[in-house]
Amino acid sequence: MHACGTGRGIPSPGSYHSPTSSMTTTMKNFFAGLFGTHTKPPVAPRILISISTNSPSLSKSHPAEFTVTLEAKVDAPKPITIDSWRTVLDSGHLALDYEGLTFKDCGTGQFAPRIVIDVFAIPSAVISADSKYIVEIPPRTGEKAYSVVHKFNGESLADKVRLDDEMMRKLEEAAEELRKMEESLGACTGVKSERDERVERYPESDVGGFEVGCTYEIGLGSKMASVGSWRWGSKVEVFKEGEKQNREEWRHRDLVEMVLERTARFEVVE
Repeated sequence: MHACGTGRGIPSPGSYHSPTSSMTTTMKNFFAGLFGTHTKPPVAPRILISISTNSPSLSKSHPAEFTVTLEAKVDAPKPITIDSWRTVLDSGHLALDYEGLTFKDCGTGQFAPRIVIDVFAIPSAVISADSKYIVEIPPRTGEKAYSVVHKFNGESLADKVRLDDEMMRKLEEAAEELRKMEESLGACTGVKSERDERVERYPESDVGGFEVGCTYEIGLGSKMASVGSWRWGSKVEVFKEGEKQNREEWRHRDLVEMVLERTARFEVVE
């Protein structure tokens, strides 16, 4: 039998072993072993987020009784292990203070102002399976999602940032010098400065931006809804035999983005 128009015989099946074909088969087998029936290379997955609250209403006078729970799974056949530092999956209060979660007024479409203060702890340069910010995100087909609970506390900004007398004195001196400079330059014209407007716009506490009687829908902000440090596999697979690793080496060029699958609403009461 001959190929049409070529005059060359078509080799019988199995008579020719292509190096390219062999390499493709090897790669498929490798990824099949790593991802089960998935044979695609390990591109960055997505973390699927579901949000719920423990109550349909938040009391501004008793905010500590209200909690927001985030449940996370990854849209992949295997788990991933992430560094949750400075993400909404960090159990600290930063997600409520620093534009991690958003709260949209269902009546006006406006977002409730948040305390924008970037106060955070610097994590250790060395990480292990039991490090504070290292968490395992199970696959979508898994039975139990990774969850984190965020609690409001109603504390004022002054309570969050406690300054000793010496630091306060230096800040007051610096503010006075700045005021004098503005006066000498003719900048004090009675018009509110951008700094003054910014101070007025930000609430004094984590519930200060909410209006009584309004209903808010919780969302993901742009500041803390992606992960730059992660690895394929469970904690046990990533940190074999209690291995310790350098946090900086976890920096991954592909960001794992978080996608909101289910959200929640709540009404604000006195």
